[in-house]
Amino acid sequence: MYFGLDFRNGTEILRDKHGKYATHVFTETAEQIIRNHDTSKPLFLYLAHLAAHAGNLFKPEEAPPEVISKFKYIKNFYRRIHAATVSVMDDGVGSVFRALHEKDMLKNSIFMFVSDNGAEVNPKEGGYGSNYPLRGNKFTQWEGGIHVPAVIWSPLLNLKKPRVAKQLMHVSDWLPTLYRAAGGDPHDLGPIGGFDMCDTLLEDLPWHELAYSHFKLNSFNI
Repeated sequence: MYFGLDFRNGTEILRDKHGKYATHVFTETAEQIIRNHDTSKPLFLYLAHLAAHAGNLFKPEEAPPEVISKFKYIKNFYRRIHAATVSVMDDGVGSVFRALHEKDMLKNSIFMFVSDNGAEVNPKEGGYGSNYPLRGNKFTQWEGGIHVPAVIWSPLLNLKKPRVAKQLMHVSDWLPTLYRAAGGDPHDLGPIGGFDMCDTLLEDLPWHELAYSHFKLNSFNI
C-alpha cells in the first residue's frame, strides 16, 4: 500500500488541494470551466465524481461532518456517511446546472446524470450502498450490478412531457447517441460498438440489443 501526493490537473500535481473535499473541488472546477467558456464555441464537459466510491478499506468513505450530521436518523454510521457523500454530490450536480443557467447555456445544452455500475453493498469491500430491489452488486452480472439509472434533461429534446425509457441500452451507445443529438452523423464515427439510440429514446420505439458478458478472473467482456 502506497501513500503520497497524486492529485493532478492533467500532468500538473496540485499541491494546494490538501485537506479539501474532492467532490467540492471537482464541482468548483466544473463551474469555473463553464464561467470561462466562450459560448460561441461548443462545450463537452465530462464530470466524473469519485463519490460515492470507497477510498480504502480502513476508511472507505469520507464526508464533511456537517453533512453527516443531517442523516442522524440513519442508524448505521457507515451508511450515514455514504448518504452524506451522495448528498454532497447531488448538491454539486445542482451547482453545475445552476452555473449553466447563469451562463445562459442551458437552452442549448444536453444535461445528463449517469451511473456506471451498481452499488457495492458488501461492508467487507467498503460498500454501504443499496441496489434494492435488484439482486447483486458491483462486479456481479446480476441486475444490481449492471442495471443503473440515467437522467437526461434538455430543451432540445422537444418532449411534450417527461417520460421513463425502459429500453435496454449499453454504455457504448452513448457516443453515437450524443453525437447524433449534437447534430453529427454516427456513420462518421466509423466501425464502433455502440448504437445510435436517439429515435428509440425520443419516440419510445422498441429496441432489442444482445449483451454478452464473460467473467474470467478480474476481466469483463461485453
